[in-house]
Amino acid sequence: MAGTLDSLFGGIKSVQRGEVTLQGAGGSGTGQNVSISSVDMAKSVVIINYSSGTADGGEAKAVLTTSTNLNIARQSVTSSTGTSVAWQVVESN
Repeated sequence: MAGTLDSLFGGIKSVQRGEVTLQGAGGSGTGQNVSISSVDMAKSVVIINYSSGTADGGEAKAVLTTSTNLNIARQSVTSSTGTSVAWQVVESN
């Protein structure tokens, strides 16, 4: 049975959202760090949605590296087109 995020997590404590644009090929390749308000990493999930605008724009990934930092990066980039990445960090109770 499908449920809402609220019912799956036992209640949502916080949701943080934003959007970043990552460089195309030739960029630093390290991604972009985003400062967020502190979360309990064991009770948090990251959700991303991205569009590179090209078939060879690579994949995006997001990782909570600390309780206050989200790193968003591209992989396998061959296109010079930037990628817009919308992100959310959802923390449960």
